[in-house]
Formats: sequence, C-alpha cells, structure tokens
Amino acid sequence: MNTPHGADVYRRFKRILYGEQDSLVTALEGAVLRNVPALQRGRVRLCDIGGGDGDRIARIVKLLHDRYQNSYDLNFVEQSHLYVHDFARRATPSYLDAHIHCGRFEDISLPAGVHDAVFVIHSIFAFGDDAAIEKVLRLVCPGGCAIVVSNAADSFLAGLKRLIDAGFSDARYEITNLVTALQERAEQFAPFSLETIWEIRRERWAADVAIILDWISLGRYASLSADTKQEIDAYLHDMSKPTSTGRRFTETEIVLVVPPVEFS
Repeated sequence: MNTPHGADVYRRFKRILYGEQDSLVTALEGAVLRNVPALQRGRVRLCDIGGGDGDRIARIVKLLHDRYQNSYDLNFVEQSHLYVHDFARRATPSYLDAHIHCGRFEDISLPAGVHDAVFVIHSIFAFGDDAAIEKVLRLVCPGGCAIVVSNAADSFLAGLKRLIDAGFSDARYEITNLVTALQERAEQFAPFSLETIWEIRRERWAADVAIILDWISLGRYASLSADTKQEIDAYLHDMSKPTSTGRRFTETEIVLVVPPVEFS
C-alpha cells in the first residue's frame, strides 16, 4: 500500500465489501464495542495497528463518542506513508488526540500497559511472526483488551487466499496462526462471529472482481497460471448466489477479544 495504485485498490476493495459507510464498523460496535467497559471511561487510550487511511478508526471513535460523550488519546500505527499522509491531513474532532507512527508495527516504540483497547482490524496479515501479538498484548492496560478482526478460517476470502497462495512459497499470518499462538501462551480470549453480506452487480462484475483479486493477491494475480485463474473463476461462482441484479457473497469474520472482559 506504499504505491498510489495499491492504496487505491484497498480503498475500492473495502467499498465493495462494506459500502461507503463501512458496515464492519457498525457491526463491530453493535456486537462488541458498546459492551467493553474500558471504552466507557471519561478518557480512553486507544491504539490502532495497521489502520490504513484512518477512516475506520475515525468512524469507531465517533460512534463511541456519540454514545458515551468521552474523549480519546490514539496511537495510530500504519506502515504506508501514503495512508499516514491521508490520516495526518484529516481534520480531527476536538475529542480525539492522535499520535501518528509510520512504519512496521514491530519497529515502532509504543508505551506498554496503558491502552484501554488495541485494535488490529484486518491487519494481522502484516505480522512477521508470533512476536507481534506478544507486543500487542503488552500494550494493553489492566481491564483493557486487544480487539482483533480477521476473516474466518473457512470464509470466502480465506478460501480465495488459499487458491491464490498455492503457487507461492511465502505464507500469510492468518487467524489460525494467531489462535494457535494465544493457546500456546495460555492466553484467554473471547471469540465473536460477524457476517458481511455484499453483492457484485452484473454490470460491475468484471471491474469489481478485478479489484478483489488484485488486492487479495497483493498484485500478483496476473502471474498466476491459466489453470489457477480458471479454478478461481469457478470458486467465485460456487461461493456466491445469483440475485436479480448480480451475485451475492457472504463473508464470515472473526473478532477475538484478548483477554476476555466482563461485558457491561
């Protein structure tokens, strides 16, 4: 995402799945965030790891502020300098004090044990290994938690990634890796499941599928074999249902709250 093309592809990918208003934020707030006591304090300290252009955390903060009328200190971590630039020039509300860090999360120095919530939303794929999650958990204050969102291991996007990655030697850090790492460390967590339902309209099929495949393959789709591309095309149709206007997809997403908190 350090190129204009990559940054734009991810923005368009998010709009295809979640719409202009980012339905993931609304679902997350309704299922998890409104029930976390640490987010209801007068002054809340947050950390967002891999926050992209900052639109998602800005929406989360606004939803929480509208509900609790509190204020926020935010450590925002993003390795794309283009997205950091976007977030830095954003007009921030008076209830948000943001500190921006550009670079790999593993390389950024952050205060330990002070954050009421650490968000890792669709960004664990950038982790190099299990050491990253150990650092995440060190950031959390007593009574706080890390909130990790990822596609489920058996979801549509997970299956698509497996097809795409079969021809490459490098592997992504996925939710199964994270769960194993937490279990090996005897870390307790509470899992939640969310469903995102989205449609590709018939007239947008070629363009939107190209965006999805470009993002999920991290720009490598063109290098895949003809047989793999044919397999992917069949998968897209098998995993979707026809509608009167196009094809409908369902994506299952997992939210891990670490450690589990006593929900209010």
